[in-house]
Parts: sequence; structure tokens; C-alpha cells
Amino acid sequence: MLRFPLPFVFLFGCLPPDGLNDPSGDDFGPAGADSDTLDTDTNGGTESGETDSGADDSGGADSGADDSNPAGDIEIAGTWIDGSGATYLVGSASWTITPTTGSASRFSVSDYDNDLDYAVAQNDPTNPVAGGAWSRFDWAEAAGVLYLCHVSSDAASEADAAGVSADRADVATSGCDGAAWTRLDPDP
Repeated sequence: MLRFPLPFVFLFGCLPPDGLNDPSGDDFGPAGADSDTLDTDTNGGTESGETDSGADDSGGADSGADDSNPAGDIEIAGTWIDGSGATYLVGSASWTITPTTGSASRFSVSDYDNDLDYAVAQNDPTNPVAGGAWSRFDWAEAAGVLYLCHVSSDAASEADAAGVSADRADVATSGCDGAAWTRLDPDP
């Protein structure tokens, strides 16, 4: 499980800069923010098709989710930058990857697991590659650094995407489809 010191959570659990929010209202928000189309599972994941009651889900009885994430939010939520300068906006309901050149790729998260460190998402139909297909993202921490592997980007179904995983033996040099995992640093 990935754990960051408390100040990290406060620094990177905030809203993204203006212009990056999803106008549908299912964009990234602070921990405990409600979504109108997704609700948190007791295992820390989400299930499509559930609806939010509109009540604040961040308090009350223990849901069984990871205690370090009482609201059940994805543990790597925030804005990240990779070595090429691409920006990763990571939230419990959606992710956006914006390269330094070209079009952004957007993903609607259908499930994630903070204990097993992965997320499954459907690619937006307008993505430049594999629009409408399914993706799986695995993450790992090594020596205090976050690494991400986009294990599958063109699976035919959610189950197909969920059924693959990356090799976590040496994330800094290999294991992500024969290459190193992508190092992600917090956006300053």
C-alpha cells in the first residue's frame, strides 16, 4: 500500500487548476467529495451504475475501506508529472493524461483497489488511441517514488482489462510491458 506523509495529502488533494475540470460535474475534487454517478464500495473501489444519495459519505460508520483513506478515495489522487512533461490528473472517478504535445486522453474509472494498487477504466471514445476500449493502471511505490504502469490500454471489456497486471519486481527498470514503469512526481 502506498502511504504518503500527511502534508502530501493536503498539498495534492486539492482541486485541479481552472480549465481542467470536467463540465459534467464528475471531475476531481477534494477527499470526501460526492459524485452523482459513482459511489464508493466497501472495498475502496467503485461500481458503475450506483448512484449517490447526495449525502456526505465521508463520515459515520467504517465502510471497510482503507483507514488511511476514510472517504474511500483513490490513494494516488492528485496532479502528477512524468519525465516527458505529461500531466496526470488522477481522481477516483476519472483520470486525464495530457501530453506536452497532442490530445489528452481521458478515462472513466469503473473500479480501483488501494490495497492491490490498481485502477480499471474505460477509455473516452474521443481518446487519440483505443477510444472506447478499457484500460488498467497499476501503481507502486519504490524508495518513496510513485511509479505507474498503463498495463492495458486496448482491452475489449472491463473484465479483460482487470485480468492483466504488471510485474512489480523492479518497477524502476522493468515490468511494464518489457520496459520500466513511468515515474510520476507531484506537480509543483
